[in-house]
Amino acid sequence: PKGFVPQQDTGLLIGSIQADQHTSFQLMKQKLTQFIDIVKEDPAVDTVVGFTGGSGPGPGGSVNTGTVFASLKPIAVRKISAEGVIERLRGGLSAVAGATLFLQSIGDLGAGGRSGNAAYQYTLQGLNSDELDEWTPKLVAALQGVHELADVSSDQQNKALQSNLIIDRDAAAQLGKPYAWGATGPGSYDCSGLVQAAWQAAGIALPRTTYSQINAGQRVPRSALEPGDLVFFYSGVSHVGLYIGGGRMIHAPHPGAPVRVAPISEMPFAGATRPV
Repeated sequence: PKGFVPQQDTGLLIGSIQADQHTSFQLMKQKLTQFIDIVKEDPAVDTVVGFTGGSGPGPGGSVNTGTVFASLKPIAVRKISAEGVIERLRGGLSAVAGATLFLQSIGDLGAGGRSGNAAYQYTLQGLNSDELDEWTPKLVAALQGVHELADVSSDQQNKALQSNLIIDRDAAAQLGKPYAWGATGPGSYDCSGLVQAAWQAAGIALPRTTYSQINAGQRVPRSALEPGDLVFFYSGVSHVGLYIGGGRMIHAPHPGAPVRVAPISEMPFAGATRPV
């Protein structure tokens, strides 16, 4: 296609690195070094520099992005256009796993205030983010199947690793308070009084004792535990804690030990209940 500004060979290349979205800064440094080494080996290239860990011409400027600048030898020496150099480099650059370097030739004139990974950009708009999440990868996949196009990518960044942090603030606020048999708060607790108070704060009334609490909801296996579940211990179901995720619970252990966080593996597991 013909652009507003004619394509020009100034002997300067700029490249945007886009790595997998969960890539760390340390791993990104290694990939940047790999890309620079590959570009530097091309006989038409004079100098190469690059950086990562900050914003650049590529999308987002996040940890998984980077920028490479290359100066080519005079065209009388290299005897190949800048676009030809880019095409020649694509094979070697594709060998770097988990990241892609998109190279472009820099002209004296440019237009537009938004940078990207290619000379041509298409902006996709939708009524909501769900539509964009659904159709952006479909459009990218369709364009990547067009033989006449190269370096098709998207600046969509929604596939990184995620963690959800769930905090039972009412239970967590009791950490450090003393154990007292028969106590239901707010100054001290026994084990069943603690979980009863935590669920009461959520509008759910639980029975007073562990023997009744274990039947006050849906029984769940240990492998399906979720934050908020009641976890019971010992064959006589004499102790209970509030599961908080990651194999841990908040509980009031025994006289002399304050309310604390502990692994559920520290006592014989007897069962679990999800209040409903």
